[in-house]
Amino acid sequence: MSSGYEQTVIPALINAILAKHDIILLGLRGQAKSRIARQLCTLLDEYVPVVKEARSMTTRCVPVSKYAVDLIHGMGDETPIEWLHRSQRYGKSLRRPM
Repeated sequence: MSSGYEQTVIPALINAILAKHDIILLGLRGQAKSRIARQLCTLLDEYVPVVKEARSMTTRCVPVSKYAVDLIHGMGDETPIEWLHRSQRYGKSLRRPM
């Protein structure tokens, strides 16, 4: 018999990830919110290419800044890239009720 966690939390997280939604974890202390947030980043690709010195991040090799777009149009396959580790691609924000 599976727990409520496996029947509710895990499927909701899977659906949010597959739908590319933002995820907000709410709950009392000790309900594994921080642990879930830390574990989620292990699902990301270990490294992704980004346009070197781009002012904003790129996602899945699709440039999102004008600088990166112009550089790619001008240099094509010769565009300088760097590899960004998954630990640099996520953020965690702690909010406490007022």
